[in-house]
Amino acid sequence: MAKLVIFDVDGTLVKSVKIDTQCFVQSIEDSFSIKNIDTRWHMYKHATDSNIFEEIFENSLSRKPTSSEIQQHVEKFTYLLKECFEKDKTLLKEIPGAQKTLAKLKIHPTWKVAIATGGWQKSTVLKLTLAGIDFDEFPFVSASEEKVREDIVKRCIKNSKKYYVMEDFDKIVIVGDLLWDVKTAYNLKLGFIGINEPSVFKSIRRCSSMRDFNDFSTFITLLENAQIPIIDNTV
Repeated sequence: MAKLVIFDVDGTLVKSVKIDTQCFVQSIEDSFSIKNIDTRWHMYKHATDSNIFEEIFENSLSRKPTSSEIQQHVEKFTYLLKECFEKDKTLLKEIPGAQKTLAKLKIHPTWKVAIATGGWQKSTVLKLTLAGIDFDEFPFVSASEEKVREDIVKRCIKNSKKYYVMEDFDKIVIVGDLLWDVKTAYNLKLGFIGINEPSVFKSIRRCSSMRDFNDFSTFITLLENAQIPIIDNTV
């Protein structure tokens, strides 16, 4: 049976965290005059663009944003990302080896690829495109469809079964760069591989990691051996 690897985007496939935070905050400040935004994203109920925006908006204006206000933010945020990239192209680029890894997985006999991101769909598509990441032929689910990371991944798995015409996958592994990605894998009982400095995952048991995707053979080995991570309540 086929196996499924689900990639996060920001910090996993694309180096974008610095520009992402800057533009996300500026979009809200410019569009809604909301100031002093807390950028400790892990402190929000769910670390996704849709939930973070809603929390910030509701805490500041005592009401939920309308669909048109959400769209206004997404459009402004995406515009600012593109504007910053045009001024400094080093602010947004692929994680080393990401594109080659996806290209090799695309023709792999066993592993199938999907993308699940906590970012907005429109801004994420822009970031992937500007970073030179080909993603059009993979199932793709974003925070524009679900507010909770676990729900994003569950929808991604459902869509992937339909896309690849599979009743089920023999194994499913999430590839992410931060602890909230580990928690998602833990909560859904899925395998996990970290893409970041090893120190980020030092408190997690049964968690393999790599700094980037430059060694494809090692990445495949980690995929095959990936386990459900073990975390405690302090993580």
